[in-house]
Amino acid sequence: MGVNVQQRAYKLGTYPVRFSFDYRVPMVLLHYHHLWQDCSPVFPRGSSSIFLQQGLDRSMCGDIMPWTDFFKYFNNEALGEPIANLGNGWYHAHQYSLETIFHSRILRHPCRVYDENEAMLFYVPYFGGLDILRWHLKNVSDDVKYTSALDLMKWLEFLELEQMKNPVKLMIERQPWEVIDIGIPHPTFFHPHSEDDIVARQQKIIGTTRKSLVSFAGAARPDQPHCIRSILINQSTSTISDNCQFLGCKSGGCDQPESVTKLSLESEFCLQPPGDSPARKSVFDPLISGCIPVFFDPFTAYYQYPWQLPEDHGKDSGFIDQEEVRQMKVNAVERLSSISAREREDMRRYVVHEVLPELVYGDSSSRFEDAISITMNTCSRGLAECNEFYIYHIT
Repeated sequence: MGVNVQQRAYKLGTYPVRFSFDYRVPMVLLHYHHLWQDCSPVFPRGSSSIFLQQGLDRSMCGDIMPWTDFFKYFNNEALGEPIANLGNGWYHAHQYSLETIFHSRILRHPCRVYDENEAMLFYVPYFGGLDILRWHLKNVSDDVKYTSALDLMKWLEFLELEQMKNPVKLMIERQPWEVIDIGIPHPTFFHPHSEDDIVARQQKIIGTTRKSLVSFAGAARPDQPHCIRSILINQSTSTISDNCQFLGCKSGGCDQPESVTKLSLESEFCLQPPGDSPARKSVFDPLISGCIPVFFDPFTAYYQYPWQLPEDHGKDSGFIDQEEVRQMKVNAVERLSSISAREREDMRRYVVHEVLPELVYGDSSSRFEDAISITMNTCSRGLAECNEFYIYHIT
């Protein structure tokens, strides 16, 4: 199978105009993942899944952050505590709660079976995010730190069976050169119960006046010399107009859902430079408020989420090459100010009406197609029509 990889110029800069072999590989794999969505839906009810590991050992949660009640993040099917100030459908979901949200939904999935002989798909949960948090601030040996991961690997020796040769790993940040890795979105604070909740959110977004051209929520990385965050913060805060807003995460502002949501609703564009790794949770919080993301590294989103984001990246985002920013060849604020109001509105409407509904995670009683439904249905399409076999591995 081939894919036509063309030179492609985006409105906000060159991205990458000449593809090296390294860039062609993830582009081809992404195109392959998109093809799964073209297969026929949906698998037969009652014959799709077997869950090979039951639940989360909640006893580990007390060790994660002893100074806070971590159990609260597992309330309401792992969506967290309701956020009354933001209205219905808003929950204080932890940034590492995707595994528990997904697992909670799969346990209640209408196609779950209890006999492996009836199964077409096998789901294997691994709570990697929580496992990392559990030991991150503790001085323990590697033998202790990696106990759960090593136990999982021993348990997965059955993957050597011939009928288990095509596992799929569902991850919040995928390795773009691995065809079995599939990126699925970080959970946001918005978890609608119904399509009416989504419509109400869409109407609010479209009807909101944007006060600022650009915003950035984050912190500098002075210990990372190649990081462009400090440059973007300077560009955002040095303007004499009110066109830019900066929310500093060092002071804890980014942990407040109300602050993050308000910033995103008031801004036309939200800057998304890489942080500790290319992908960021903050990509998705602005999207559910209609703020157009601006990326500086294609690995932040373009090579990550083939089942939720469009192949034509110019429809829902802007791109500025981080190397141009690093070399001070471009000012991001000035570049973005050259985008017409009509172009911004077109991009925002695409984000609101096409992208937003596929990013959110509903509860187990929701009846619209959310990010989990899309993931399960797309995998089943690949199984039924594209002759693939899958094992779900959340990490």
